[in-house]
Amino acid sequence: MKTDRAGVPVYAVSMSILTGLAHQPIFNAVWASAGSFQTVPSASIDARRAIRIAGVIARREALFIRLHKRTPPC
Repeated sequence: MKTDRAGVPVYAVSMSILTGLAHQPIFNAVWASAGSFQTVPSASIDARRAIRIAGVIARREALFIRLHKRTPPC
């Protein structure tokens, strides 16, 4: 697993997910603390929480796109 200089896991996420996460309070807290000197366990818990939130947002985006691609009945 790739880590930054502080030993915090680094995760690759798509820009659409990041855009959605920017409006989530937990993501703002994790993003702000990414460069601070935290203990790795606490940072990894925050990272896992951010990844879980990213998954929820991705599923909601996929559902929204799927529902809006349907053509209305004639």
